[in-house]
Amino acid sequence: MTTKVAGSGKEGGRNAPELSFGRYLGLRREEKGLTKQEVAAELRLTGTTVQWIEEENLDRLPPEVYVKGFLREYARLLDADPEQVVNLYLQCPGRRISEDAAGQVSARRRRLIIAVLAILIAAGIILLVRSVGHEEKRPEAPLLRMMPARNDTEPEPQARELSVNLRAEKDAAIKVMTDGGAPVAYHLKQGEGLVLKAKNKMNLLVPDPDSVRVLLDGKPVAVYARPGQATNIRIP
Repeated sequence: MTTKVAGSGKEGGRNAPELSFGRYLGLRREEKGLTKQEVAAELRLTGTTVQWIEEENLDRLPPEVYVKGFLREYARLLDADPEQVVNLYLQCPGRRISEDAAGQVSARRRRLIIAVLAILIAAGIILLVRSVGHEEKRPEAPLLRMMPARNDTEPEPQARELSVNLRAEKDAAIKVMTDGGAPVAYHLKQGEGLVLKAKNKMNLLVPDPDSVRVLLDGKPVAVYARPGQATNIRIP
C-alpha cells in the first residue's frame, strides 16, 4: 500500500511521490548520497537489515517493536519525519500478513509446549506409582529345598549294554569298533549272523548298506546311504 509523504528537513514542505516506507527511505538515502553500508554503520545495524527494510522484506525483519525503532532512527538520519515513516509501515499490507503468521507460529509453539508438559507430567505420575508399588512390595524369603542325603552304600545304576545283531544279506567284509577300541574285521557269508556287544557305543563300517541288516535290541537300525557306498553306522 502506498501513500503521499510530506517532505521534511532540507526538502521543507515539498511533497514526496506516493511511495511505500521502504521505497521512500531508499530514495531519501540516495538523495543524501549515502550507501547502505554507511547507513548500517550509523544505525549500528547489519547491511542486510538495511536492505530488508528498503525491500520491505517483513518475513526477515525482527518483531515490530524493533522495526519501528529502526525506522525512526533511519528517518532521523535522512532528515525525514520519523512518525510519517512509521505510519507508512503500519499501512503496509504485508505487515498484517506477517503478524498473522507470527500469531500462528506462536499458537503452534504454545500447543507444543502444552503437549510436552503433559507428557512429562504423565511420565512423572507413572514413575511415582511404580516407585510406591515397589516400596510396598516386600521381598519374599527364598524357599529352601532340602535335598535328600545321598546313601553312598546304594549301588549306582549301571549303563545298559548294547546288543547288536548282524545278518549278512550277501557276502560282506565289515569292521567293528566297540567303545572306542581298535577296529576288528569280520567276513560274513550270505545268510550268516553275528552278535556284537558294547557298553556305550559301537561303529560299524560296511561296504554296502544293503549287504548287512543291523538290529539293535531286536529293532532294525535305519541306514541312510546310497546302494554300493561304504557307510559308517554309529550306534546308538
